[in-house]
Amino acid sequence: MLWLVLAMMAGQQLHAQLYTERQNQHRFAQLHLGVDYRYQPQGGQLSWQGPEGMQTGAFQASAAPQLSLGGLHFWGRLDFLMHFELPIHGAFSPAAGTEVQLHNVGDLAVHYYPWPMRFGKIRPFAGGAVSGMRLQYKNGSGSRQDNFFSFHPEAGLAFAKSGWQCNLKAALLTQRRRSFHTSTSTAAQFELPPWMISLGLRRYFDVTLREEEGMESGRTYALEKELQEAGKLNSFSLGIGASTAIFLRAPGFSNIARQSLPRHQATFNLDLGLGYLWHRQGLHLGVAYRDYSSNVAAYGLEHVLRRQSVALEGFKMFWNYNGFAPFLGLSLSYDRWGMGEFSNDQPVGEVARSAQWQPGLIFGWDILASPLETWVLRTNLRYYPFLEIRDIENNTSRVDQLEFNFIQAVFYPQRMYHIGNRHKRKR
Repeated sequence: MLWLVLAMMAGQQLHAQLYTERQNQHRFAQLHLGVDYRYQPQGGQLSWQGPEGMQTGAFQASAAPQLSLGGLHFWGRLDFLMHFELPIHGAFSPAAGTEVQLHNVGDLAVHYYPWPMRFGKIRPFAGGAVSGMRLQYKNGSGSRQDNFFSFHPEAGLAFAKSGWQCNLKAALLTQRRRSFHTSTSTAAQFELPPWMISLGLRRYFDVTLREEEGMESGRTYALEKELQEAGKLNSFSLGIGASTAIFLRAPGFSNIARQSLPRHQATFNLDLGLGYLWHRQGLHLGVAYRDYSSNVAAYGLEHVLRRQSVALEGFKMFWNYNGFAPFLGLSLSYDRWGMGEFSNDQPVGEVARSAQWQPGLIFGWDILASPLETWVLRTNLRYYPFLEIRDIENNTSRVDQLEFNFIQAVFYPQRMYHIGNRHKRKR
C-alpha cells in the first residue's frame, strides 16, 4: 500500500478535473489509483464427497480488499480499469476433512458514463468486466485448484469531489455453472453465487499537462520538425511489462485420471522487447521475448506446459486521436513448447517437446502526450490461431494463444539523448 499512499500524496498539488476546462489531448484522460472492498453473498451451489456420498451446499459469503488502476478517457466518458484482489484466506469447511475457497483474483473492466463525470455530481455508469477466479478444493484424496474466467455486466453510481471519487457498483455473474472433479474419477457441478457488490475510493492524477503550453504555442511542433529532419526522433526501443497469456484452446485427454485435471486457462509472464522506431512513418520493428509455464493439478496428478517464445514483429500506427495512437501489425513467433506430467511430485514418462514458427497478429495503442515523448505506455494484444503442439499422449493438441499486455513501458534511449541535449543548449 505504500506506493499508493505516496502517489496520492504527490497528487495533492495537481488539479484533478482538468478535462472539464477544455477538450484537448492533454485533458483527454486522467490516471486514477484506488482501493475497493468487494462483497459476495452466500449462494450458488457446490458439491463435495462426504462420508455418505455426494453432498451439496452453498458457497459461504466472502469479502476482500482490492487495489485498482485505470484511466478515465474521452473527457470523463469512458473508464478502463483493472482490479487486483489482495490474497485473503476465506476458506470454509462444508464437511469434515473438506476445505473450499472461492477467490476473485482480479478483473479487467470498462465503464461508460452516459453523462460525463463531474465534481459535485452523482453519475450513473454501466459496463462489464472479465474476472479471473480461482476455486480451491481439498479433501482426503488431495486437492484441486481450478482457474477460470467469468464475464459479468456491471452498473453503479459514482460521486467525485476535489480529486477523489467514491463508487458503489453491483455485478451480475453470468456463466455460473461449471464442471468440477471431487476426485480423479468423480465429476460434479458447481454454480457461482449470482451477484456481488463493491465500494471503492480512488484518487485522480494528471501526468501530461506539462506538455500543453508547448503544444499550444507551437514550440513542440517546431522542435519535432527540426529533430525529425535530422533523423533524431528515430530511436531504438526497450520495452518491459507484465503480460497475460490466455489459452483459447487447451489440451484434452482420453485418460480418465487426466480428465480430472483443470483446463489450462491463463498465466502471467514478463514481456521484454527490443526494437526500432521510424518516427515519420509511425513504423516499429522489433523482437519480443516471453517465457512462461502453466501448471494444473488435481489429487496428486500435475500437468505442466512450458513455452519459450521469440517473436519478430512489425506494426504501423495508423491514427492519433488526442494522444491515443492505435497500431496494427504482424508477429512471427518461434516457439519451443514442453509438456510434462507428474504424479505425487514424481515425473511420469518423457517430456513431449515441440518447436515451430507461428504467425500471428498484434494490435494495440500508445498513449502519446507529445510527439517528443522519450518513453510511452503501450497496450498490446497478440493473437496466435491454429497453434498445435505434441502432447503427452503423443497426439496433436491445440493451444491457441491470446496474449494481453495491459501496460508496457517503452523507452527510447536515443530520443532521451537528443532531446536532453537540445534542452541543455536552450538553457
